[in-house]
Amino acid sequence: MKRGAGIELVSIVHPRAWVSPSAHIGQGSAVLAMAVIGTKARLGQGAIVNAGAVVDHDVCIGDFGPLGVGVNLAGGVQVGASAWLQAGCNAGYGVSVSSGDVVAPGTVLQANY
Repeated sequence: MKRGAGIELVSIVHPRAWVSPSAHIGQGSAVLAMAVIGTKARLGQGAIVNAGAVVDHDVCIGDFGPLGVGVNLAGGVQVGASAWLQAGCNAGYGVSVSSGDVVAPGTVLQANY
């Protein structure tokens, strides 16, 4: 896919990251050192998974959604487009983060069951 200036978008995955074969990494995304992308997780276009972050099974990160260093997302978490989870955030199973939200460092998010 070419965008804006006609430049081909590529994704990068650090050789010390682990990505499940069933995960989908969108074009222009970056998965940094020691990050984990679990089974059937989906990263949108231009997403960033910073060093040491964990994206568990069935998580969906919207387009241009950056995850800070050490963010941990449990199974089924949904992160909207351009939402930014800053360093050390933790989200429990089934949490939804709205598009454009900025979540402060160290925040713990829980689903409302």
